[in-house]
Amino acid sequence: MKLSDVAVMIAAVDSLLSRTASMIIALKKEPKERKRSKFKRFK
Repeated sequence: MKLSDVAVMIAAVDSLLSRTASMIIALKKEPKERKRSKFKRFK
């Protein structure tokens, strides 16, 4: 495995973590009705 491959993987995981973290924060801030409709869309 090259060092550049590792760097790309770390960057991908990092962006994924920050995206999921921002989604969780957004879900916590939203009222319950909107939260329920968001979960329906994912299924």
